[in-house]
Amino acid sequence: MRRLSRVRYLKYRISARHRKGFGIHSPFMFCLITKIFRNKQFYPEYELFEETYGELKSSEEVAASGESEPLSIRKYLFRNELRLKYGKLLFRIIRYFQPDVIWFHGRTRGMNLLYMQQAMVYCPMICSGAAIQNRTSIRQLLRSDDTKMDYSNDLNRILTTRIRIAQNPFIFINDPTSPEEIFSIISALCTMKIDKMVILVKAIHSSAAMEKTWASIRDLDWTKNNPFVTVDLYLIGLLIFDTRLQKQDYVVNF
Repeated sequence: MRRLSRVRYLKYRISARHRKGFGIHSPFMFCLITKIFRNKQFYPEYELFEETYGELKSSEEVAASGESEPLSIRKYLFRNELRLKYGKLLFRIIRYFQPDVIWFHGRTRGMNLLYMQQAMVYCPMICSGAAIQNRTSIRQLLRSDDTKMDYSNDLNRILTTRIRIAQNPFIFINDPTSPEEIFSIISALCTMKIDKMVILVKAIHSSAAMEKTWASIRDLDWTKNNPFVTVDLYLIGLLIFDTRLQKQDYVVNF
């Protein structure tokens, strides 16, 4: 498995053409890469991320995670939460796009949510999927009550009553063991006429099935309804919908 992971990463590095914005003709993408992806500015929130991540990393407490096997919090962290480098990137992305609602679907004990919450403290958030089983740990990690978090596994309700009416939603999907469900959710999102929307998919290269799913998402032609670009950052993939954009696929060396 590790050998296969190294092969996938090598293929990504070979295909990654954009790092510092060189060769990018789109002003939007040039700004995103140079001002957000490669932003070296220090934000005070980074201290909270590093402290919290460090505490989870050193914990051997067994996590009631709903996994097929018992995992320590430390192992759950490595398997399901964004590492600090990507978590800080997520924080910057949220600050840049300023969504009016955030929907997280999949696995987390709160770290993935913390990155986003600190970027948009007053933004309403929806949580669905396996993360609902970790509601107690999420509340503790976010150090807040549930007033801004809507927990629900009724995906149809979320799509039709929360996302469809949003002006600028941000969706984070982390469920690499269910690539068919990921494709189904994104297919439903892409049929909606939303002028601006960002979808982040974690672990797009974690398996052959996930790579196939990402390729299927990337290659489908939804441009007539919602123009979008895709960005492959290896550990995460982005779909950025904006009526001002033209269909384009980027592989960015991050």
